Amino acid sequence: MERENPEANRAAASVIVKNGVVIGVGRNHSVHATFCPRKALGIPTGQGYDLCPQFCHSDGHSEPTAIAATHEAGGETKGADLYLAGHWWACEPCWKAMIAAGIKNVFLAEGAKAAYDDAARKDNPLAGKLKQPMRLYLEGAQMSEAVTALKIVNFDIVESPDKAEVVALFPGATEVSGAFKGVSVYDYRMLPDYRAAIALLSQDIAL
Repeated sequence: MERENPEANRAAASVIVKNGVVIGVGRNHSVHATFCPRKALGIPTGQGYDLCPQFCHSDGHSEPTAIAATHEAGGETKGADLYLAGHWWACEPCWKAMIAAGIKNVFLAEGAKAAYDDAARKDNPLAGKLKQPMRLYLEGAQMSEAVTALKIVNFDIVESPDKAEVVALFPGATEVSGAFKGVSVYDYRMLPDYRAAIALLSQDIAL
C-alpha cells in the first residue's frame, strides 16, 4: 500500500495463519479519492466511520479484508490466528468481525504502539486532503465551522462564485435559481447539518 500510494498514512496489514499456513492477507483501504471528511472535521481515530463509508469505514480495515480474502479463497477462519501490522489495536467493529469469524488469537508486533505514534508524528501532509487546492464558494448556516473544516483539507474558500471552481450549498443556504453559471454546483440544503454536507461532498466532488 505504501508503495502504490505514497501519500497514505500508517498503512495496516493483517495476515491470517492456521496450522502454520498463511490463508489470508488484507490491508486497509484509506487512500481517499478526494478528501477525508473525518480529517476535515477533526474526528479522533476509531470514531465517525459513518462519515467516510467508502474509505475509513471499518469494512475497509485490514482485519475484515483479510477475513473476506480468506473466505473468498475457500479458507476457514475458525480457530485461526491473526497477525496485525501497522497498528496497535483494533476498533470495536473489527473485534466483532474477528470474533464472528472465529479468530482465536490476535498478535501485534512488539513496540507497535510506539511505532504507530511515531508514524502519526510523520503524517504525509497530503494524506486525506485534496492533492491540489480547489477554489470553493460556500453558502449556508454554520459557515464558520464549515469553512474551518474545508480549509483543513485544502479548499480555498472564495468570496464570490465567479472566482470559484465549484459551489456548495450547505444547509441553511437560500433558494437560488440560475445564480451560478459555468460552475459545478453541489446542493446539500436538504441535509441535517454541515457535517453531513462535508461527508457527501467528499464522495460527490469531481476532480
